[in-house]
Formats: sequence, C-alpha cells, structure tokens
Amino acid sequence: MFPSDVNGLSIHSWWLLGGGGMEVTNYCFLVVFLLHHAVFSLATSENLTCGPGLSTPGYTFPKGDITLEYGSALEIYCILNPDRKENASSLSFTVNGTTIPQSAYKIVNRTTLKLYFKKHPPGRYVYHCLLDSIDDPSSKNRAVCLNVVHVGYKPKEVSNFSCISQNWENMNCTWDPPNNSVPTYYELRFYLKGDRKYSYPCPVHNVVDQNNCVWNASSNPPHRQPYAQYNFVLTAINRLGNLTKRYTVNQYARVLPNKPSNLSLVEATPNSLVISWNEGHPFKSFPPGIVNRLIYQSKWDPQTYWEVRNAVFPPKETSRMYNITGLKYPHTLYDIRVFTRSSVAPDEDFWWSEPATITLRTKPTIPGHPPLTDIGSFETSDSSIETERNVYVYWQQIPRHLENGDKFEYKIIRIEEFTDDGVKIRDITPTEVSKTFAKFTGLSFNRYKFTIVSSNSEGYSTNASYIDVPSKKQSPPEPGSFSKIAFDNGIYELSWNVAPNILSYTIFWCDNKKDRPFDCQGFLNWTKVYVNKDDLQCDENGCGLLQKNITLSGDNVYQFALSANTETSSSGMVWASCTVLPQLAKGKLRNIWISRIGSTFIELSWNLDCFVRSRIIKGFEIIYCPITDPQNSNCKEPSQNMTINGLEIINGAKVTINNLKPYTTYMLYVIAMSENKDDRIKSDALLNTTLEAAPDLVPTNMAIHKITNSSITLSWKPPVSLNGVLRYYQVIYGTDVTRVEDKSEVVYATLNNLRSFENYEIRVSACTVTCSKNSALINAITNVGRPDKMDPPIILNTTKRGIQISWKKPYYPGGYLDFFDVKLRPDRVKDHEEAPFTRLNGSLFSYQWKELECEIYQVQVRAVNVGEDNSTLEGEWSNPTSSNCMFKDKDSIDAWWYILVGVLAVIAISIAFGYFTRCMWLKCKAMQNVGVKLPPQLELNNVYKDNKFPADQPITNHIGTTQLKSLDTNIIPPPDQELLLVKKESEFIENSIEDGEDKNGDRESSGCGSGHDSVSSSITAGTHITDSGTEADERPPSPESPVFSNSPRNRSSDLRQRNISHSNGGEEGFSRLALTPASVPMGYVTVQSAPRGYVSHAPLFLDSPIRK
Repeated sequence: MFPSDVNGLSIHSWWLLGGGGMEVTNYCFLVVFLLHHAVFSLATSENLTCGPGLSTPGYTFPKGDITLEYGSALEIYCILNPDRKENASSLSFTVNGTTIPQSAYKIVNRTTLKLYFKKHPPGRYVYHCLLDSIDDPSSKNRAVCLNVVHVGYKPKEVSNFSCISQNWENMNCTWDPPNNSVPTYYELRFYLKGDRKYSYPCPVHNVVDQNNCVWNASSNPPHRQPYAQYNFVLTAINRLGNLTKRYTVNQYARVLPNKPSNLSLVEATPNSLVISWNEGHPFKSFPPGIVNRLIYQSKWDPQTYWEVRNAVFPPKETSRMYNITGLKYPHTLYDIRVFTRSSVAPDEDFWWSEPATITLRTKPTIPGHPPLTDIGSFETSDSSIETERNVYVYWQQIPRHLENGDKFEYKIIRIEEFTDDGVKIRDITPTEVSKTFAKFTGLSFNRYKFTIVSSNSEGYSTNASYIDVPSKKQSPPEPGSFSKIAFDNGIYELSWNVAPNILSYTIFWCDNKKDRPFDCQGFLNWTKVYVNKDDLQCDENGCGLLQKNITLSGDNVYQFALSANTETSSSGMVWASCTVLPQLAKGKLRNIWISRIGSTFIELSWNLDCFVRSRIIKGFEIIYCPITDPQNSNCKEPSQNMTINGLEIINGAKVTINNLKPYTTYMLYVIAMSENKDDRIKSDALLNTTLEAAPDLVPTNMAIHKITNSSITLSWKPPVSLNGVLRYYQVIYGTDVTRVEDKSEVVYATLNNLRSFENYEIRVSACTVTCSKNSALINAITNVGRPDKMDPPIILNTTKRGIQISWKKPYYPGGYLDFFDVKLRPDRVKDHEEAPFTRLNGSLFSYQWKELECEIYQVQVRAVNVGEDNSTLEGEWSNPTSSNCMFKDKDSIDAWWYILVGVLAVIAISIAFGYFTRCMWLKCKAMQNVGVKLPPQLELNNVYKDNKFPADQPITNHIGTTQLKSLDTNIIPPPDQELLLVKKESEFIENSIEDGEDKNGDRESSGCGSGHDSVSSSITAGTHITDSGTEADERPPSPESPVFSNSPRNRSSDLRQRNISHSNGGEEGFSRLALTPASVPMGYVTVQSAPRGYVSHAPLFLDSPIRK
C-alpha cells in the first residue's frame, strides 16, 4: 500500500496533484545534482554499490536511512553503474513491497531515476529500487538498493508520567511516549530538593522502546528512601530536535504497599471475629503512617454486598489486631479482606494494596428461632385400626441463617395427651420425619399438644412452637369441595364451601417439586382468610362458596391445603389433590400415573377428587397403542380403547389394561368425558414398556453340520418373536444341558465331550428372562470311538489242560465291538514288559489257554472297534485277574485234598476239647457252694459260747495252754464223742495245713476249692492282711458283720483255715483261726514254717479238758 497523506490520498494521487507537476527546470538543483554526479563518477567502484561488501548494479542517493519532518519533501535517486547495459527506463521503485506507478518518478538521465514526494505522509517506509536485467531475463526486479524512510515530528511531551514506590522499596517511573515515526530517545534524571547541582540518572541506559526507569536499593544510583520529594527532568531527543520537561513527585503519596501478611484468626464468638496481621518491616519507620480498610461479607449476603470498615493505627505499629463486631450470623463463613494504603496517598482504589484474604467461621450457638406453626398446621387421616388415627404435624422451616450450628433438625420434645384421667406425657416416636412435617401413627382420638423446637449441636432454641390437635369429637368439620384452578403467571384460584361457626380459614401452600399425592417436602407458607358474608358466592347448591386468588412467583409446583378454624381449634389441613385448568377443552388431565407393570399388562392409577366434587366428569376413555420406540410416538398398530363409567371412579382408582405384548413400548393417554361433549380433557401421553417374558416361539431351521465320535455341530435361527432381550440359548442333549450365548442371525454350536456311538436327542430353547419351549427334536448319533475300559475277566477253570476265561461287554461300547484282545502274562514278567495278546472276533466272550506251565498268570482283556476310516480303535486294557498255579497230575491234586481234610480235623478236635474243659470248670465252681454240716457236739461254737475273748488278738493269747486251762472243765462229753473229737482234732490240724497249699506248695482241701476259702477270709473280709507275719490288722471286723452270724453255714465254716502267706519255702506266714464268732477272741498267730511249707503249731486242744 502507498503511504497516505493527512487527507487520505495515496502517493500516486498526491504525485499527480502536486508532486507530478515538478519540472527539472530548477537550474540550481540541476547544477548541484550534476556536480554530485561528477564526484561520484570519479569515485572508486566500491562507492558505486549499495553498501560496503555488496555487489549491486547501482545505488541510491541519499544512502541509508532517511529521516524527514512531516511536511518536508522526499527525493530518492536510483543510479545505475556506468558499465551497465540497462538504462533508467529499466528501473522502478516499490514502497513496503508495493510497486509505485511510473507516474510517481522521473528519468533524470540514462542511468538515473528520481522519486519525489513534495509532502510525504508520516510513518516508517521501506523503498526499494529494482532493475529488470537484460542479460538475465529470469532476474526480473533485481534489487539495486533500498532506503528506510522515517517521516515524523520533533520530540513531543509525553503523557501519563507517573512514579510509584512499590512497598516503599523502590521508585519506578513510567510514561507514555507520543506516537512518532522518528525514533526518539528519553533520558530521565532526578535531583533532590534544594540540590539541583547533583542529578541522578536512570540506572539503565535508555533505549527506544524503554519508557520507564527504576531505582532500588541495589541500583546505581540507589533509591533514596528517606526523601519525600523527587524532582525529575525528562529529556526527549531525536534527529529532528529535543524536548525537556520537569516533574515533581511526593514519594510518600506514591507508595503502593504490599498486601498484609500473616492474616489470621485470634478469637471468634457467635457475633464477632478478632483478626490480626502484619504490615511488613519497611513501614515501621514510614513517616506519614499507613491506614487499613477491611471489607467482609457472609455466605448469606449478596455477592455484590460488602461491609466496609476503616482502621487507623499508630505509624510505628506493624503488628495489628482488629475486632470485627456486630456480625449478624453465628456459625457462618465470612470472607474477610484487608487492604493497606499510605495515609497521604489518594483515597482511590489504585493506591490500596492487594487484599490479604481469609475465610473464617463465627462460633455456633443455639438456633435463633423455633419453627413457625399455625393453629391448623396439622393433618389427620384414618388408620387401619378403627380406634386409632394418624396425625401429620407441619411447621414452617426457619431461614437457614438462623440454624446457627451443625446437626440442625426440628424436634418434637413434648407430646401431651388429654385424657379423662388428666394430662399424660407420651413418649411417641414419629414414623416419618422431614424438614417440614412429622408423622405419627396409631394415635387415639384424644386431644394432643405437640411442642416443637429447633435443635442443633449447641442445644434447643430458646422459644418453642405448639400445635394443638383437638379430639375427634371436638374437631370442626373439614372444608368441603376444596379445589384449585391454575392460571397463567402464577395465579391460582382456590374455592371451597364455607361451613357454619367457622371463624377463619388458613390457606397453606408448599413449594414442592411434585404435586399431590406426593408429600410436602419444601417450604411451607400460609395466610389467613376471615369469613365475610359479602365474599360468599352462590351457585346451584346455595350461597356458601368462597373463592380466593393467590399469586405466587416462579414456575415452581405448589401444593395447596386448607384448614377451617374456630377460636380455639381447627379441622386440620385438607390438601387439594389436583389442579383444575380454567378451560377444560384446552387443559390437561393430571395426577395419572402407571402404578404397576407386567409383561402382558399395565395398571393405571389416578387421584381425581377435585373433578368428582365438581361433578363435571362422566367417565374416562383410555386409548393405547404400541409404538416403535420412545423417540417415535407414532402408533405402529391401530389404537385400542377402554371406556370406564364415571360412577366407577373413586379416589385412587386403578385400571388394568390386559392382553398386551411383552417387551413392547406402549403409549397411553386418558380422556376425561364431561357432560358437555365438547369438553374433553386429555392427559399427557404416558410411555412405558411392558416387561420381558419367555419367547412365544422356538428356534427354527435346526440342522446338523458335523459329527465326530465326541462332538456334534449344529445350527439354528433365533425365534421370530423374542418378547425381550435374548440372553442365551439352552441346548438339551440327553441328560445334559449347555448354554450358548451367540446372538447371531444363524447360531452355530458344537457339543463336545460326547460319548462315541451314542444316539443323542437334541432340543434348543431361546431364553430372555425365562426360556421358551423346546424346539422340535433332532436326533444325531456320534461316530464310532474307542470302547470303555472293560471289567476284569472271570477265570472259569484252571486245569492241567490250561486256563479258561470269560468277559462282559464294556458299559459304553463306543461302537460295534468288532474285536476283543486277550492277554496272558506270567506273574514273573514285569508290568512294563509287553506280553503278546490274541485278537478274537467280537462275537466271542470266552477263551481258553492250553498246555501252560505251573505258575501264576495275570489275565487282561480289552475291546476293539473299527472306525469310520477302517482305523483300529483300541480300548484300555482291563485290570488284571490272577490265576492259581497249574498242577500237572492227579496225585498232586489229591495231596492237596488230604492236607485240607487234616487241617479241618485238627480244628474240630480243638473245639471239642475246649468245650469239655469248660464243662468241668463249671461243675467245679458249683461244688464250691456245697456247705459242711457237723454234728452239734463237734461245733466249737457250743464249746466256747460262754467265753468272752478280746477280738483280733494273736492266737497265742487265747489258744495257749494257760488260757485253755481256764476254760470251763465241768463239761464232759460222752465217751463216743470224746474219741471222735480226738480224731477230729488231729484231722482238723492236718487239713488246715493242707488246705492252704496251692501248686507252689499251698493247696486247698478240695480239688476245686470252696466258696468259704478260709476262716480268716470269712472272718476278716474287710481287714487288710499283710504278708510280713508280724503286722496285726489295724481295723477289727465289725460285730455286725455277716462273719459273726450264728447261721449254720457260718458255724460250719468256722473250722476251716488256710495258709494265706504269699511267701514261698521257709518264709514265715500266719493263719487265722476262728473258734466262734461270739466267744472266741479274734486275732492271728505266727508259726514256724514246716519243712513242706505247711503251717505248723502245737495241737490246738493239747491241754484241753476234753483230752484229759
């Protein structure tokens, strides 16, 4: 583009208007030019180039950069070297890459072309002189030389000269230079007050683009911190001239502090925050001092609202503390920001520091207010038990900024029941609690009073709210025919019938996300309406209808309720169950929803109380049809309808649409039919999909593709109607079931691990949530395979001639059983050594080996099938069966029989001998129980019955000669008895010794022993007996013991004694001799051992009076 002049004309236009009229008739100029040209002609060849070291076809004059003041003329000569073949007509000029028309320049002579502008516009331009070479046509527009032209002004005064001392640690001066194409240099110096002789330059050398200067503690010269006033001298210099300006700056007023540091909390209360911060070291000695500004806002304030507080502290106090009092909200986050400014700086936002920020929370306290309630803010409903009712207690939530702490909730802290017996405090837990209500179930029909408070972690609110629920008998009647009509712009019309004796009505509305029948969960508000007869409207039923309009903001969903109030009680809240639109024909039917859905049915429910009370609905028509998908509501089949009589409509009615297709999306809508046929209220379309079910068709096109001896490959196609999402196929073959999850249009499946040569019946079913019926049966027989392992063979006979065996078929033959292999291996041959086998026809089931050696053999058998390709498929060898050793002649066999008979005979004789021995032993045991009966004259009991002896004394103490003499000698037996006694005496003593001997030297009086083994054992059954011969029994027998019985059995046994010594040979022993239980003293006697081991002592009755 050409440079433009002040009037916007291009160089070309400008040249034509003025510059082009210039003629080379100025003689003076021509003379100068010719002289100049002559001088250049005499110069060396180096001067005929554009610059040193460059080889160019010519040069321009003047050379290098050209600086012009705006308004001056521009002349540039492009001169070819004399030796060039071209002439000036081959030259041209461009400016900033744009070719200048030939009319803008003029040929001076053969080698010189002149460019001239009388008044060049300001700016920076680059002019090129170009040559069209004759020698080289490809080198068109060859550069001859260039000039950079600056057209501008003399230095002008700068703008926005300003100096700032950042944190009183430096001085930074900046300015905005004026727009000037002529490069201008700036020099800034300062001197202090009263000392103009010495000025201090900028520490850094100025350059063209540098428009600031900074002095600090490390610069040279340094920053002069203590001085308040700086005097600056700014000099602007360029090729066209220079300009000097002076500025005076108050350093203290230009200090911009850093933001405060260490901003922190010192103390917090529910309504105040004490904070502290530091201002930094330099300001401890800052003469004018600094001021602070605090701004803060709570989370409940609008974002644009800030509280502002100014704080002034002593100049030298850098650590500062401030108490922010009067905060409105306990337990609330506050955003606090602290700014700093020099006290002498302008009170403008620019001179305040960056803020130090902190977010602090005030201390919690108890809630600021209890929830609001109204006389009618409760609701009663029937319970499943006739004698009980349910009660909803409603309240208005307090603003969140009054919650004042964590764990905020509403609590019912006291429930009073007014009964005939007085007021009783009830501890009843609500079954449901929300931010707006609490539900109590199973209450009686008595009056209740509920006390409600706000609660948080700090405690309960100071005040409480109360709700009084009257008894059922004292409750006023509920409002009748309560309905609402919604208009545009948030206008609602409420109407109801006024009952007598009602003082006022309370209209409640709940800002909720959903209309009834959903419970109120949002903010509850209300207003009171007092009954005025002038406000009542009349209809066909009389004058008692009251209407009120309420305007609410926003597009929220509002639920409305109404309570009838007397001076002392209320009926409680009655909710408007639906919304009536002002124009039924254009309105929509609401409160209709799908309550239940199955695979073949959809159940619709509704709540239409207000329509029923308005008596405008005669019935309903339900229209439904299947659609393609929820995004396309066009019916893909003709619509169907169901009509319901209006008399059948009750609150919460349900209608079931049956015979629907499973897993199909249906569109349903309901039309309410009124008495006026033109008024038909249509609901919004309801879309829902029936649940999945089992496919009503089975897989088709089943086919067998490949059969091996262990697998079957088959295919099928899915059912046409799936009734859901296909999850898998179930393949049933034999007693096995497998799952296939392939969902292709044609499904291929391979059944593996099958038995060979087995007939399989295969069925397939498709499964969604459940499976369809099985497909048609298809049979397939697997190919011949290897037979199973056979049972061990049975050895039928082993004779001199050989071994004969038989076998059974394997349980799973796997084919036709074409052959059987039998193998006979001597037991001495190791298992791993192969033995020859014999292959037999499959129809044989026995085999015999002949002429075998006498040794043990292992016999095995296996089955063999012939495959489809005539391959041999051999089964596994059976477990071996061992055979007995073979005998070569009949004598050997007979010898074995003799041995067997002999062994059996020995066993029989041993059994007979044992039986005989046991019988004898039993007989001997029976003989032990036979008692000995003596004549009365021989019984010692009669002889000594009148004598008393100490019990358990040694026999020498009561059998000795001295004591025997003291016996009663007046008793003289008859002569025959005397002889018998003498004889019995000797036998008695001898037998007593012999009775004690056993096979070791002691023996008893009979071969089998006696049940009364010895006198000592009879008398001292409970007495410990030692074998020392010197130790007496420590426990005498009890007089009550059976030993002292006077029965004949005991008396007969008193004469028996036995040696009970446990010693052998000559060891001493002792014997006990009982004379009579009543008169003979008890004890033991020690006697010397007889040579045979007998017990010997003097004749018992040697000095007896009887013998005398």
